[in-house]
Amino acid sequence: MSNKTTTQGSTLSGNFKAMSLPKKFIWIGIIALILIGGVGGLAYYRLVYLPAQATTDEPQMQTAVVRQGDLVIYASGTGTLIAQSEASFGFETSGQVTKVNAQVGDVVEAGQVLAELNSESATLAYEQAKRAVDELTSPVAIATTKQAVAAAQDEVVTARTDLQYLISPAVQIWQERLAEAEETLALAQVEAAANPSAETNQKVTDAQAAVALAQANFTSAQQDYPAYVKNTFTETETNPRTGEEKVIYYTDENGERYTNVFTPSETDIAAAQAAYDLAKATLKEAEIYLAALNGEETPANATGASLATFIDAKENLDAAQEELANTQLTAPISGTVMSLDLNVGDFVTSGSAIAQISDLTHPSLEIFLDESDWLYVKVGNEVEVTFDILSSRTFKGKVIQVDPGLYSSNGTSSVRAIVSLDAVDDSFNLPLGTSASVDVTGGSAQNAVLVPLEALNKSGDQYIVYVLENDVPTERVVEIGIQDTLYAEVLSGLEAGEIVVTEGE
Repeated sequence: MSNKTTTQGSTLSGNFKAMSLPKKFIWIGIIALILIGGVGGLAYYRLVYLPAQATTDEPQMQTAVVRQGDLVIYASGTGTLIAQSEASFGFETSGQVTKVNAQVGDVVEAGQVLAELNSESATLAYEQAKRAVDELTSPVAIATTKQAVAAAQDEVVTARTDLQYLISPAVQIWQERLAEAEETLALAQVEAAANPSAETNQKVTDAQAAVALAQANFTSAQQDYPAYVKNTFTETETNPRTGEEKVIYYTDENGERYTNVFTPSETDIAAAQAAYDLAKATLKEAEIYLAALNGEETPANATGASLATFIDAKENLDAAQEELANTQLTAPISGTVMSLDLNVGDFVTSGSAIAQISDLTHPSLEIFLDESDWLYVKVGNEVEVTFDILSSRTFKGKVIQVDPGLYSSNGTSSVRAIVSLDAVDDSFNLPLGTSASVDVTGGSAQNAVLVPLEALNKSGDQYIVYVLENDVPTERVVEIGIQDTLYAEVLSGLEAGEIVVTEGE
């Protein structure tokens, strides 16, 4: 068949002669073909390509379904295991070490004696100071003071009687009561000014009434004083046979009778008043001193030579006792001895830190997070901790402290906080300084309505979403709670299952 086809072709070729066309017609044909191709390409570009491109560039509306679920926000950072409490300390006095009762690694209790200094001189000073106080508070000293109180009481009675004789009992009594009432009023007014209330105001009113009453009686007693002077200080004589006392009358040159009235002088009255005041002050000092010897509370402004001597003796005893206690190095907290730079025979100086105790029973972490996580790190937030050298376990804890300002180091600012780990078992035996990764729970919403962040549109201080209602995007205002990098919690405005526009609305 191939040969036949070839033969027929040869036969046809043989029947025709080649035709030769002019060159001008050849170029015209070529140009015509080019024009036809250009017009066709332009038509294809306008009628087919451009419409297709326009359709491709138009944004396609994308949607998402509002769902229900849990949302937890974490703030991640790093941390270092630390002791929740620790103390560096030393002796509060200087001296030579005579005993060392602990070593590094020991678990000690607060108040336990870890080391001691030579205490011979401190013990002697303490014993001397204690002896001085013991002598002042001995049964004999207390009995002597009681006698002084009794004598002072008698002196007060005598001095008051002498004063009453000169100015009359009524004047003396109401003068004293008036002074007491005025003092009570002054105290009530101070209390009412500091704490205004119906009760304090009533105290002022009652005190004012007491002052008015005392003032009225005192004035009346003063008015009666001339009659008292005449009856008391008129010259009299006593009948030796009957013992009757009668007024002595004299007759002047005019034959008029008169009597001699020896009115008390102002000097006599002032002296009697001073004696009475002194007796009262002496009694008060004696009573306060006796109270001090018996261990009772005394006024802060109390005075008296005996009381001053007793106070000095007690202060000397307290100082000697403190100096003796300072010869012992005691643990300020319970915990593990981390360092104790001390040996018998060493001479130590006051205030030098030679020991450190850390409480390892409540492990904690010092954590650092990016400053952008500031709002998510609050006291009480739960924390998950994974230690680098114990990566197979995750520990729980809570934030117990957040620094009020950012922590700066090497030009970087971060949030610094302290985390207390929950109770750990005996297998937890990590050294202080162990590094860890931490996740702080910054917020959580359980079984919440969640919407993708792409669906949220900010409008002022509100969030707007477009919900498909009958396939038509409809604007709706929503209230948003917490949010992470993908979803936001919807507090109101949407329900699970609704469809929202995320792109192309």
